Amino acid sequence: MQLNVDGWAASDIGRRRERNEDRYFCDPAKGVFAVADGVGGKPGGAEASKMVVEQLEERAAEVRRFVDERAVPLDDRSRDEIFEFLTGAVQEINRKVYQKKSPSTYPRGIGSTLDMVVLAAQGAFVLHVGDSRVYLLRGEDIYRITRDHTYEEHIRQNPHLLSGDQTPGEYSHVLTRSIGGRPRVRVDRVFVELKPGDQLLLCTDGITNEVDGAEIQRLFGDEPPRRQTAQKLVDLANERGGRDNATAVVVQVDSSAETGDDGIGFSRATTRRDTFWRVRFLESVEMFSELNFQELLRVLRFVHTRSVTAGETIVRRGDPVDGLYFVMEGQLSVQIESAELTRLGEGEHFGEFALFGEPVRSADVHAECDGELLFISRENVDRLIEQTPGLGIKLLRKMLERTSQIIQSMLGYTPHRRQRTTNNE
Repeated sequence: MQLNVDGWAASDIGRRRERNEDRYFCDPAKGVFAVADGVGGKPGGAEASKMVVEQLEERAAEVRRFVDERAVPLDDRSRDEIFEFLTGAVQEINRKVYQKKSPSTYPRGIGSTLDMVVLAAQGAFVLHVGDSRVYLLRGEDIYRITRDHTYEEHIRQNPHLLSGDQTPGEYSHVLTRSIGGRPRVRVDRVFVELKPGDQLLLCTDGITNEVDGAEIQRLFGDEPPRRQTAQKLVDLANERGGRDNATAVVVQVDSSAETGDDGIGFSRATTRRDTFWRVRFLESVEMFSELNFQELLRVLRFVHTRSVTAGETIVRRGDPVDGLYFVMEGQLSVQIESAELTRLGEGEHFGEFALFGEPVRSADVHAECDGELLFISRENVDRLIEQTPGLGIKLLRKMLERTSQIIQSMLGYTPHRRQRTTNNE
């Protein structure tokens, strides 16, 4: 399938600021889009966001070539290679911004947010630092893809840090990550499959502080010319008071039949299970029950998909342990010396002990019919914990709970199971 892409942008100083510290990059021909918001209250904010976008513009052609060389077919390996390349580019931008600061030039520091989207064969690579945001609008639904890197968000995830009459909202302006704040920066990375009709919104907090997600969805649901949507968002933020600079970049994805010769075409390979189907699947698995929507998207960065055919041997007894498997579709038979121990269906999994040092597989596992599995390797669990410690701790706690249940079941106990709660905001 051929997907054609177009994009539009708008930015304004707002009603109260003396200068516009927002910058954007919008290049449908290269499939590269970004917004950057200079850290407010610092003289280096405008300089930082300017440097971010200028460096991204310099590398856009290189980015496009690298992605195109690896994006068809876009398998797990090429996806990881692209993410590593893009993350390296962000780290280089961060290094240059960080080196720009000095006590004499910018005594209060220099920094910027960055949200970057790079389109590829099957979807969008999203890289995120700070409190600007990326949304996906699909039909009548809106999905917030990124999580704010603010102390407010950190407190919401860790409410025990509050004391007295404090509220998380008091810290909404305090960033926990920014481009240029430190020699290296942690970058959130998400891949999202796209479909014809999808729209992406990249915007700074000058938009989201004035316009909530439901209002954004309604505005996109109207029928004005698409090129006016970004400007309408900026205008609405100004009507609400315009307390900050406001910037919006709108990306439109359509099939070639709908857009004709406009925009740039990207080939989209057919995938059996897209990002949101896999998120919904993970929501149904007890191990991931404490994670919200944005966290589940980040987990998918470390999870690979494997198709299996009827009769296929997935693991053999005595094989080195490689990781943890989840059944998305189909049925598996777990056997020792051809004697079946159990069967696993959709939503079930095996291999917990692989993550706690089990050296070899203790049973054979065969596919009873065609199906599809999600797989997370031991190495990727280590990477997830290293790159996202808070998320990793939540998963480790659930894994230990599950392992405890297995051991108690083997010993003849019937442990009390906690009631599952869902959080998929």
